[in-house]
Amino acid sequence: MMPVKPLRIAYVIDYLYSVNGGTERQLHQLIKGMAERGHCVRLYVYRDTEFTRNLKEFDCPVECLGIHTLGSLTTVAKLWSFRRRLVRDKVDVVHGFFNDVALTLPLFFYRSGLRVFTSRRDMGLWYTPKNLLILRGLSRLRTEILCNCQAVAEWTREKEQVSPQNTHVIFNGIDPYQPDGESTGAPVQTPDVKGGLRVVVVANVRPVKRIEDLIAAAAELKNEPINYSIIGHLSDKKYYQTLVQTIEAAGLTDRFVFLGPVAEPRKHLPHYQVGVICSDSEGLSNTLLEYLDAGLIAVATNVGGNPEIITNGVNGFLYDKGVVSALASILSNIGNTQEKHHAMLVNAKTTFRLFSMENMILDHERIYCSGLIQRVGGGYNDLGSISEEKASGGVRSAVNSRQKDEVVQISDYLYLL
Repeated sequence: MMPVKPLRIAYVIDYLYSVNGGTERQLHQLIKGMAERGHCVRLYVYRDTEFTRNLKEFDCPVECLGIHTLGSLTTVAKLWSFRRRLVRDKVDVVHGFFNDVALTLPLFFYRSGLRVFTSRRDMGLWYTPKNLLILRGLSRLRTEILCNCQAVAEWTREKEQVSPQNTHVIFNGIDPYQPDGESTGAPVQTPDVKGGLRVVVVANVRPVKRIEDLIAAAAELKNEPINYSIIGHLSDKKYYQTLVQTIEAAGLTDRFVFLGPVAEPRKHLPHYQVGVICSDSEGLSNTLLEYLDAGLIAVATNVGGNPEIITNGVNGFLYDKGVVSALASILSNIGNTQEKHHAMLVNAKTTFRLFSMENMILDHERIYCSGLIQRVGGGYNDLGSISEEKASGGVRSAVNSRQKDEVVQISDYLYLL
């Protein structure tokens, strides 16, 4: 249900290097969708990047707040001025992304009369003892937190000591890949064991992705015709060199290739038959959804939000992280029974359609609007609280009215930062 008048929404993020990353792409699509639905949207970045400095066209106005160091009086002055400005402009919703924003926005917009949200999109990879201490203090302010899967929501509640009433789940949105009409062409240097199974991992090369597990599984399957390609930035060069040495020691040099980053990985996925995620930790993986869209058999670790996408043996395969023998067994089974997996691929496509961009945008709009009070002179419907329901690929949680809370002293807060 659309409000009678458009919402005024301020999105805030630490920085923006591009709109191609997971969170950045979701935010860009959210901004685009909200603007298309008639809402008044602005994006604020704490600090500029070359991308935002040279940004000529975007779906909404973009402004840099010039915030570089959190624990300074200059930052306090800038954030306090920012709060007064948004209150003056009668902004309805403030929604923040990334770490610095999550550590500051709740305090400076406490009792501002604005609806304030921050997002959590992974299993707390940024948690440090100091950050957790701050976040647990901020949890008393009842800022609402939007998580991209149930696993992230449960982890956030446990680690940050957040009330379940103040956490909501909205799954990532992703649209089917539409080729640009150009020939995809096989990625260069793809290994080619004649008649072999083609396996791909789309991931930045860093330890949390556990690519060494795939190499170990490949060593167990050395006598089976399987090729392995890794698409992604070589983020950790030392880790990459270790992987290369492991591949050479196992005699698998002709089976593996690291393709590095490509502009659009989805363009190359149809050249493969199996997509693997070996990660130690995941929120809700866009890559896993992209595998399903491309018609690949998905194989993933049973961590984070992966089991919220994959039902083992129904639309893909799950295995316990680090259990190399289980990964090897799955790959061997796929290689020997490819023709039997048609039903699995049909189920995968059905699953993919649940995570549409439209559903993601509508779920945000529903959460933003729920609980908004009738304004003087009319304009917004009071949707009140909505019952928790799982529909259209999103989990919509009941939104309760904010309560009176203790005030966190700014001096104590600055000391922690």
